[in-house]
Amino acid sequence: MSRSEAADQEPSVDPDLLAQLTDILEGDKLLSNVDTNALYKHNRLVNIEPAEYAVYSMDRLFGDNPFPPEIVALFNKLIGDRWHNYRMSATQRVIAEMLTENCGTHMLDSGGAYGRHWQRNQGRMFMAEPAVTLDLSYAEISVTLNLFWWLSEHLEYDHKKTKKYEKWCRKRDLCPDLQGMNERGAWMQRKNERYNERVGGARFTGLYSDGDPLIINSYNNESLLDQVIQYLYWEDVVDGGAFVLLSIHGGADVRGGYSDAKVFSLNYECGIFNVCDARIYCSNEDCDSYWTTDDGYHWYFESCCGAGAGAQLETYDMVHIDDIDSAEHLTGEPVDPVGNIIIDADGTGNCPRCGKGRLEV
Repeated sequence: MSRSEAADQEPSVDPDLLAQLTDILEGDKLLSNVDTNALYKHNRLVNIEPAEYAVYSMDRLFGDNPFPPEIVALFNKLIGDRWHNYRMSATQRVIAEMLTENCGTHMLDSGGAYGRHWQRNQGRMFMAEPAVTLDLSYAEISVTLNLFWWLSEHLEYDHKKTKKYEKWCRKRDLCPDLQGMNERGAWMQRKNERYNERVGGARFTGLYSDGDPLIINSYNNESLLDQVIQYLYWEDVVDGGAFVLLSIHGGADVRGGYSDAKVFSLNYECGIFNVCDARIYCSNEDCDSYWTTDDGYHWYFESCCGAGAGAQLETYDMVHIDDIDSAEHLTGEPVDPVGNIIIDADGTGNCPRCGKGRLEV
């Protein structure tokens, strides 16, 4: 990409504000002994000067941000939320690239009407987004897990294994998306057969070292993720560890439009399978109530169910604030926030146990 082409894609920076902040940083010698050219090259920000990159990346350069409040305020005014995406880890950068990868278009899918996922993801400030959102607008509990943050928490990018997979696909003239993933799974099974003949057992297994590697598409089961993923999961008996070959659905029709697959290791055992795990809690510290789910539908008080367990969150009556007058007219009694969830205009609601705190995720 040329410098002029990159300049068209990057947001402009107010030169006066940039000069003010750069002068302050250089005046305090905070930019001394920093190889900004190397940092600039490493991050491929080809359309900005090294000093400007240092301003973008001051959190990376100086750790926990030792700047006085007025400097931080000036910095935020200069580039706002845009700085967030420059703080990504290596794993997060790969995930962001997969989320924005051009997965193609097709005249017969519905993406032409409202945009495909990869198109809508262009320009998103992933690092500035919440990891989980709660919406009660339609008198039902709707929790959504941000795929970027969910994958960032559960996975660690494996560059070496990804390059091996891509080389393996090239040798077989395979696309490194679902085509390569499916063939890779079949290849592992053939390897297991030869391994069993020589040594006994299998080298590549499924969960808990049992069975064959698994190919799972989150669309086929309940999921709170905001996008569909498909992955090949395996455990390596010889080298040790559990891995996934992951592809993100970036199209409209779920049957096509998947990103090139990348290999990741798991940060938590079985974490990749927990696509419906979530928690809702009361913001009132004196109440400290919370509910959890593992299926997206049933919300168990303090993670307990059965005899003696508290009421599940979905069993409480929900009343929109605009409908309170009608509800009170029907019952002849005021709607008590204790024992009910009153939904505000922004889609949030109160804790039905204390009536004071807000339900948060």
